[in-house]
Amino acid sequence: MTFEKHSQHPDISIDRHVKARVVELGQTLAGKNSIYLDVRYWLFLRQAQLANDDSSPKGKLLLSLREAVKGGKVFCPISESVFLELLKQSDPESRLRTAKLIDELSLGVSLLSQRERVATELAHFLFLGQKGADVYPLRHLVWTKLPYVLGFLHPTEIAIDAANLLAIQKAFFDKMWTINLVEMMEMFGPGPLPLDPKLDAIAAKLNAGNVEHAVKIKSFQQALTDELSGVADFCADTAADIMGEIAVRQGYSAPSPNSDEWKRTRQMYANLVFHGLQAKPSLRQKLPTLYIEACLHAATRWDKTRRVAGNDIYDFNHASAAVAHCQAFFLRKVH
Repeated sequence: MTFEKHSQHPDISIDRHVKARVVELGQTLAGKNSIYLDVRYWLFLRQAQLANDDSSPKGKLLLSLREAVKGGKVFCPISESVFLELLKQSDPESRLRTAKLIDELSLGVSLLSQRERVATELAHFLFLGQKGADVYPLRHLVWTKLPYVLGFLHPTEIAIDAANLLAIQKAFFDKMWTINLVEMMEMFGPGPLPLDPKLDAIAAKLNAGNVEHAVKIKSFQQALTDELSGVADFCADTAADIMGEIAVRQGYSAPSPNSDEWKRTRQMYANLVFHGLQAKPSLRQKLPTLYIEACLHAATRWDKTRRVAGNDIYDFNHASAAVAHCQAFFLRKVH
């Protein structure tokens, strides 16, 4: 939709507009199975395409996926981790070939960024718990288009009135929604993106913590309990904010952030998530990303000889994205 048309609908916020497009996308994907490929498999498929040999194992896989995608049976979404690992490829031509293949097999679709996915799962769970709730299925809410693989960002620093800024935001979003991955790669230029140094720092911190507390961990279940406590605390601020939004929708006032009432709400929902993920498989299915991340980190802590590397953070994110929301997960052999 153009700027002029969006100008005629100042009552539709940018968040409402984005939500409508996400739901629309989710509905178009209904009935298709999602197959998640880690970066190694995307490279296999690129090699198969270059070899042009349908009789090899890689060639047969590529042919099968292409036929299934064209037949409307499957799609192969990526995630932020696949995207960032793709940017690390040093050969620009190979990177573009991989991007073109992703455009074809993904149907231009990615999972929401992990931060947004956790918030979406949590909001869906909390809204679903309200009396008379009428919410979309979670499977309609976790997808986005490739330009927003890292999250939703909108123009804000523009010296114009609020109504025109809103129309610009919605028109900009609509334009970005149509861009494919090849176009995005061309915007980034030919140089590779190095590994985010923060990942190595995160890995080093995890390793140091694992060594420090190794003698205290007597079982995997104990490690998992600790990690569940951590993810519950991690999402508690978001839960408190969501409950404030629910209160406003029901005609009540929301507690001010960091007020005593807000802190009580925060603690209540941290406890709910912690005990629920421990005891209720049904809640694990409603908050899959948090639960899977907790399991992965617990497994790392229980394997006391293992040291986490920066690239392992990508692998954790691959797993929490794929296992939570896809019907199949193709990954390279791991430890």
